[in-house]
Amino acid sequence: MAISGSRVWGVLAAGLLATALAGCTELDQLKAANHQLDAELQASRNSVSALEAERAQWESSLREREDAAKAAQLDADMWKGKYQALEGAGKEGAGVSPELAEQLRQLALLNPGLRVRQTQEGLVVEVGADILFDSGKAELKAEGRTTIKRIADVIKAQGTDETLRIDGHTDNEPIKRSGWKDNWELSAARARTVLTAMVAEGIAPERVYLAGFALYRPQATNDTPQGRQQNRRVEILIMPKLKLSTLAPPSPPQ
Repeated sequence: MAISGSRVWGVLAAGLLATALAGCTELDQLKAANHQLDAELQASRNSVSALEAERAQWESSLREREDAAKAAQLDADMWKGKYQALEGAGKEGAGVSPELAEQLRQLALLNPGLRVRQTQEGLVVEVGADILFDSGKAELKAEGRTTIKRIADVIKAQGTDETLRIDGHTDNEPIKRSGWKDNWELSAARARTVLTAMVAEGIAPERVYLAGFALYRPQATNDTPQGRQQNRRVEILIMPKLKLSTLAPPSPPQ
């Protein structure tokens, strides 16, 4: 049977249309796949950027820790050097004698207001300011004078030629009613009073000097009455004899 030309062209047109539609579908699929790949690529780039940022943060943290470790090592070396110097001084006979330290600890056991402790600087005999002075005052009470005499007697009996530094400390309460300008002046005045009493009890004046720290070396919180009471104190720091150079007098004019 003969097929008409129009039918042939219809069949061809339908085939071409089907092919074109299939091609469009495939193209759309390729475009969608391409978009998916682009999205995955961008996600990968974002992940790489995040990892690089995290690595940079870790490297920065590592450098900070290394710097902190170096600083800690330097600090440890400094204290080690100080300790070795102090230990060396003790081996040469200029340190605080064990007998003196033991007798002062025994004295502290008999006097609740005293405390003896070892520090990096030397042996410290701590006396509560409330034992020594009335509030806002720098004159020794009778109890305070007796306490200082007992400490001086032990140092004279058991000590050699140690240096004594008398340290005055206060709490953080501002000066209001007393005549002191500030806590610096009060702490220094109290240290001077104890120094004078120590000398009066027979401690050689060339062995002693004083320091006033005011409120800046607290050993307890200033937020409670008990803490403030603990911070008001005088400390007698006993350490190896200081070798102080003396200034030569100026030469007379020629």
